[in-house]
Amino acid sequence: MSDSLKNFTDSLLKDLEENENGFFKIENEDGLAYLSVFPAGKKGKPVDAKEILRRIELFQITESSPISIKEIANKSDGLTHLIGKWPGKPESSRIEIEISEDRMKAFLIFHPPKYGGKILNSEQIQESIRERGIKFGIRNEVLNLLSEEPEYGKKF
Repeated sequence: MSDSLKNFTDSLLKDLEENENGFFKIENEDGLAYLSVFPAGKKGKPVDAKEILRRIELFQITESSPISIKEIANKSDGLTHLIGKWPGKPESSRIEIEISEDRMKAFLIFHPPKYGGKILNSEQIQESIRERGIKFGIRNEVLNLLSEEPEYGKKF
């Protein structure tokens, strides 16, 4: 790699990191809710605690403290913090497989996880397809993409 290309790449990566917005994730682990807040780059927007509180309300997480949530958001340390209890039993995402009458086409419909359940990974999706007897015409690159960024309710 030439020096000018390396300098350009380094500059581009630095610029992306500086402009990256902060983000958060809430996970369900054995019925408990955990929050991780990641910092913004120098020029990016930090996570707004109000956005986290709205998500907590949406997920119906109980026994959380708005003051603690604001403190965790302000820290933005990327660490996992226990924030409350997650109601309901976690249900992993699932796929529905429709096979055409002539058995020449198959369609996948992804359904979202519930109550903080896990998202199906690529191997689990492929296993479901194999269980239905589908062997040919499988587009693994599409399955890999959908396991990373699932689109729910659409036929693929």
